[in-house]
Order: sequence, then structure tokens, then C-alpha cells
Amino acid sequence: MSWLCALIALQGVVGTVQYDAHLPTELVWVHVVAASLCWLCVLWQSRRSGTRAARSAQTAQIRASIVQRNS
Repeated sequence: MSWLCALIALQGVVGTVQYDAHLPTELVWVHVVAASLCWLCVLWQSRRSGTRAARSAQTAQIRASIVQRNS
């Protein structure tokens, strides 16, 4: 998640510099690449977290093993 926060901060800095410098071409490319990396981080994080059903099944399995140990 820290990568995503850093990339969003970078987007803000690049956008501010673009605005002040009247959009030089090189900064536009940096801005586009940073935006693409932001989306890749979001997709990676969502993929890494798994589906809701998988998390529910995993949680149920953990709870069952805890109950079994305590019995």
C-alpha cells in the first residue's frame, strides 16, 4: 500500500509542476507513466487481497481450527 501512496504523491507533485510550467512534454510522459503505475498498484493490491468468498472461507477455516484446539 505504501507504493500506492508514494505514486499518488508523485502524481500530485508532477501535476503541480506541469501546471506551473505550462505542460512541458517530458512531464506529461512522467505523469502518464506514474498514473499507469498507480493503476497497476491498485490492481495488484486487489488481486493480492483475493475474493470475498475466498477470504470468508479462510476465516471460517481459521475459526474452526481455533475452536478445535480449545475443545
